[in-house]
Parts: sequence; C-alpha cells; structure tokens
Amino acid sequence: MISVRDLKLRDILKGITLDIQKGMITAFVGRSGAGKTSFLRCLAGLQSFAGSIANEGSVGYVSQHFGLFPHMTALENCAFALRKKMHLSKQDAYAQAGEMLTKLGLEPYLNHYPAKLSGGQQQRVAIARALVLKPQMLLLDEPTSALDPESKLVLEDLLFALRGDGMTLALSSHDLPFVERIADQIYFIEDGQLTDNPEKIKKFLSSFAKA
Repeated sequence: MISVRDLKLRDILKGITLDIQKGMITAFVGRSGAGKTSFLRCLAGLQSFAGSIANEGSVGYVSQHFGLFPHMTALENCAFALRKKMHLSKQDAYAQAGEMLTKLGLEPYLNHYPAKLSGGQQQRVAIARALVLKPQMLLLDEPTSALDPESKLVLEDLLFALRGDGMTLALSSHDLPFVERIADQIYFIEDGQLTDNPEKIKKFLSSFAKA
C-alpha cells in the first residue's frame, strides 16, 4: 500500500490524501492539466513535493512517451536498466532482460530498435524495462495514448496478469472506456484536489461520452 498525506505541489496539487491499496488497479482521471501526471511523478519519486508519501516497496514508472533510448535495441534498453540500477554484469543483465521481454511476448523483437517497433511494442518494452527491476508497484502515465485497439487489449491482459501476480498498479488516463474496464478504484482529479465521489466521476465520464 502507498499512503499519501497532504501532498502539495506548487499550484498543481493542493493537499491530496489517499491510500492506494495493494494488489489493485487504481486509476486517476481528469481533464488535461489537472495534475494527473504530476501526481504519478510524485509517487514515483521523480518530482519534489510537500507532504508525505510512504510506500511498502519499490516503484516502477512508465511515462506516456515510453522514454526508450532510440540508439538501443529492445534488449539493450532493458539490460541498461539492470546494469545501471542493479550493477549486473552484461551477461546477466542481457539474460534477465531477454527473459522479461520474452515473457511479455517480445522475443521476436529483442534486437529491434524503437523506431522499428509499433506503439504497443514500444510500450511493452518500457514496461519490461520497469519490471526487470522487480518493483512492488507499477505506475503508468496515459498508457493507451499511442495504442491501437488491438494493442489496448494486449495491455489490458498484461495489467490483469500483473494484478493477478499481486502487483499494485496505478495509472492516469483520458481513455475512459479503458479505465472503466480495468480499474478497481477510480479517482477524479480536479483543481488540484482528489475525489472518489461517484457522482462527480459519473458526470466526468458522461462529459467525455458526449464529446
């Protein structure tokens, strides 16, 4: 579980308090600029803030644009994380990276550069890169923004499998049908504040459905 207390970030986040439950998929929805990405970056330790965040283990983060190194293959991208963070030998890092990429269905693409991969494949490489570090929680920022319908289904299956393995997941998204299908808990961020009020969330979901 991650416990967030009175989290503040300049004029973006205004005192957010919540507990993100272990082994669940928690989604944060809201309009552009509402602070969803900033909130996830705070949870990931990538953004300074006021208040407190206490978690029970390590956290992995996958950004909206994946952040893959364009001059590295899928295998090299994942192995780099292991060598830099875990200080593994090149041989061990490549072995573990290859195993994780294969687990995520990417064995045929180990030696492909990001530019040769589809959006869904790039995303799975980015998720594999996070997972090889064995986090207890995985954060995903707008995970469906670059995906076609087929890739979204692959992502759904992957997230359900990770939850089934006991991983805690949290994500931000504008893709409301996707959020409604996968999330155990949905929060709405508006004006730097957080609510799980069903009526507010329903109204927000309806506004997108009519757009």
